[in-house]
Amino acid sequence: MVKTYEKTQMVAALFVTALSAFGAWHFSEPALTSVPKLNMPGAIFVGVKHGSASAPVRVDIDLRFYPSPNLTKFDMVLKGDSAAAVPPDQAGELMVGFCGAMKDVHLRKTSNGEELRFAPPIPPTDSNPRVSGIGLEFSIDDDCVMTRIWPTDFRDTTIGEAGMGWAVSLQGNTSAPTEAFAGSHHRYAFPRIATMTLPAVTDLLDIQSVATESVVSIQPRDLPAEYVPTISSPQVVDPTAPTWRLPIRSADTSAGFRLAGIDQQEETNVQRKLFLASAAAGITGGGLIWLVGTIGPVFNKVVQNRRNRRAPAADVAGELTPDLGSRTDVPDSSAYPRLFTASALLFLAGSTVAWAIRKLRR
Repeated sequence: MVKTYEKTQMVAALFVTALSAFGAWHFSEPALTSVPKLNMPGAIFVGVKHGSASAPVRVDIDLRFYPSPNLTKFDMVLKGDSAAAVPPDQAGELMVGFCGAMKDVHLRKTSNGEELRFAPPIPPTDSNPRVSGIGLEFSIDDDCVMTRIWPTDFRDTTIGEAGMGWAVSLQGNTSAPTEAFAGSHHRYAFPRIATMTLPAVTDLLDIQSVATESVVSIQPRDLPAEYVPTISSPQVVDPTAPTWRLPIRSADTSAGFRLAGIDQQEETNVQRKLFLASAAAGITGGGLIWLVGTIGPVFNKVVQNRRNRRAPAADVAGELTPDLGSRTDVPDSSAYPRLFTASALLFLAGSTVAWAIRKLRR
């Protein structure tokens, strides 16, 4: 008959093994999870209403993104060149469009909070023209929306008598994902910025391109405090404060703006969890040894009892001397807690050494 203390040991070994296995999985998950795929969130294009100003008009574009996996917010400032001395009423009507995943954009004026209305750039046509000059292959009919910004919305930024400039500030949001992360690894993707450079398209949309001297500035905000990009496209000058600033003709040929890197503070937490996962794995190994050791004697006794019940009474009575050759030698179950403790200590020591080596290599 199975003794009570043997049952208790088996239950305890099973509990320790299951709990430590769960702990090993739980603590190692952040390091083992891969970063979700992050596609480019579309494209933004800026132009001037054809005939509303003497072309070309310089329009500098400042974009500050607040990346998110679900709802991305951004600030957008369009401003003229004060050195060109173009007053606001002669700057023309600006045309701003969003294509691809950013088609669902909501945009409002910072000055009064009024939301801008968007419409397809052109009515549906049988030809279904596509624009490759503003990012990927977008259908003008289906994949893009556009809005008009009037000169009356411009804010005068005149600087003394030396120059005459203007600017308009907008705030927007879109459900297009611009961030993906797992553990300490973060990826960011921002839309391509372009002006309308294809003559056939500009004629079709009744839009003219902005001047090639126009500058695009993109700045990601609210990044982790200790985020260090390991990959940036295009290359950033200062990895500690990633920002892109380039002529619109260069942004026009860029496939988009990407960052991939590590949050060093979160990486420290991940390394600590890996150490705990290694320790839990060691306890799991010791628990398995303990569990097997406790199950062996219990299982042997159950089998022996069943054999005794099936054996004839005469045979049982005649067995004065047991057959030593047929007896199964099973180690004393009291030795297994010691084996479990030794295994756990070995794994803890190994985990500590591995963690220390990782810290030294950083």
